[in-house]
Amino acid sequence: MNIVLSENPSLSELFSLFNNSENNLNNLDEYEKEFFKDVKLSIIIIYIYNTNTYALNDLLKSGGYSLLDNGEPSTHFWLGGQLKKNINDPITEDDIKKVDEINSKSDLSLCYGIEMYSVMEHSNRYYNFKKLLSAYKELFNHRKFKPNGMGYNESKDNFELLNNIYEISR
Repeated sequence: MNIVLSENPSLSELFSLFNNSENNLNNLDEYEKEFFKDVKLSIIIIYIYNTNTYALNDLLKSGGYSLLDNGEPSTHFWLGGQLKKNINDPITEDDIKKVDEINSKSDLSLCYGIEMYSVMEHSNRYYNFKKLLSAYKELFNHRKFKPNGMGYNESKDNFELLNNIYEISR
């Protein structure tokens, strides 16, 4: 099956890719499956259902509150716990840079127990999401530049054009 990939996928595209029975890892060839061997795909579910951190649940319980999960995908998620994104908007390198920059400026010495635990959970989720996104981009580039892929044919045509120009100028 030929899975259509975009250079900058949205969370909903990632969700569809890995949760649709017709478009999942089982439909990748063995080489492509290797891209995802160390990736926790559950991060997509955590983000798309806007799952609370354990720390937030503990904090809410200690105050006698709870956030109910209605079992429906959210329309937004917090990338790295820092950047609010619509699930249908592409996740770009600029988004990743913004979250990395915000995280690098965070003063964790101001956090206390449960808050620190929540920050650590978001950090772990973000790390896993970046691993997933990196594996996805490897798959995208592999498909793009393999023989008869869009990038392969474009590169081949450019090479042949430059080679012809060189031959004419000799």
